[in-house]
Amino acid sequence: MYKNIIHITGNDSYWVELELERWLGVFRGKFGDINIDRYDLGDKESMRWVGEMILMSGLFAEKRLFIFRGGRDRKSKTEWFEKILNEKVGNIPEDHYLLFHNIWEKEEWLTSWIAKNADTRKIDTIWDRNAWEKRSDIDISTLKLILSTYKSGEATRGKDEIGNPLLGHNIAHTIEMVSLAGSGNKLDTEDIIGLCHGYGGDTMFALADAVVSMDIARSINILHRITATTKVDEWFGSWMGSLRNTLYIRYLREHGERESDIIDITRLHSYVVQKWYKSKISYSELQKLYNKIAMMSVAYKRGKWLKDSELWRILAIELALLDLQK
Repeated sequence: MYKNIIHITGNDSYWVELELERWLGVFRGKFGDINIDRYDLGDKESMRWVGEMILMSGLFAEKRLFIFRGGRDRKSKTEWFEKILNEKVGNIPEDHYLLFHNIWEKEEWLTSWIAKNADTRKIDTIWDRNAWEKRSDIDISTLKLILSTYKSGEATRGKDEIGNPLLGHNIAHTIEMVSLAGSGNKLDTEDIIGLCHGYGGDTMFALADAVVSMDIARSINILHRITATTKVDEWFGSWMGSLRNTLYIRYLREHGERESDIIDITRLHSYVVQKWYKSKISYSELQKLYNKIAMMSVAYKRGKWLKDSELWRILAIELALLDLQK
C-alpha cells in the first residue's frame, strides 16, 4: 500500500463527494489549482501522456495531484497505463499523488490494483442514522422517517433496475429541505414524506436511464410501476427535467465537447454525465421523444384530454417510448 495513492469510495455519494472536495481543498490551498490534473479513464486523448507525467521527477518537478474517475470499454484498453501502474508503481515520485474515485465496476483490473496498492477510504454510511444525525439539526424521529422512506423506496426497486448512484445526495437534500421548511413551522408526517424524492431522484433516474439506454421494455415496466401508485403530476416534471439534462449532454457531445468539459458546463454529478454521455440514444431521437411528450403535456393543460383521466396521458407517454423502437 502506498500513501500517495488514494481511493475514495462508498455507498454514500454525498459524503464521498465531500471527502473528495476536502482532499482537493487541502491540496489546492498548499500548491494551487495548476498542480491538479483530472482524467476520465474513457477519454483516450487526455490519457495519452498521463503515464509519463506521473513518472516525471527531477530538480524542478513540483507536487502534483492526478485525479482519475470513470471507466473504459474493455475492448479498447489503454494497456500502457496499466503497465505503468503495475510495473512502475514503485517509481512514482512521493510528491505525486494519485487519487481515484467513481471508478466503474467493469474496470476489474484497475479495481483489483487499487485494492492492493491504494489507501482506501470507504464511506458506507448511507443507512447509518448516527452518521446523519451528526450532519443535521433535525430531530431523531424526523430523521428516522426520512431514512425509512428512502429505504422502503429502495426495497421496491425492480430487479432490472440499477441502484441509485445519487441516493446520498437525495437524502442530504431532503434533510436540508426539512430543516429549512421546519424553521418556525410544525411539519407532519405527510409533509416530510412529500419532501423525500421517491419519484424525484432514484426512480426518475432509473426511468431516464432506461430511455437513454434504449431499453424500451424496461422503460415501460418502470412507467407502469410508477403510475400504479402515483399520479402523473407528481413525477412528470422531475422526469422531464432528467430528459432535459440528457438532451443537453447529448447536444454538447455532438458539438465536440469532451465529457470532462460537460461536467464543468452542466455542474451535474460526474456519474450522470459519464452514463448519459456514452448512451446509445442519439440527440435527434431524444429530441423527438422530448418534443412529443412536451406537446402531450401542453395539449393536456389546454383541455384537449379529460383532466380527470390519467389513462390518456400514460398511454401517450407509452406510445412515444414505443416509437423509439421504430
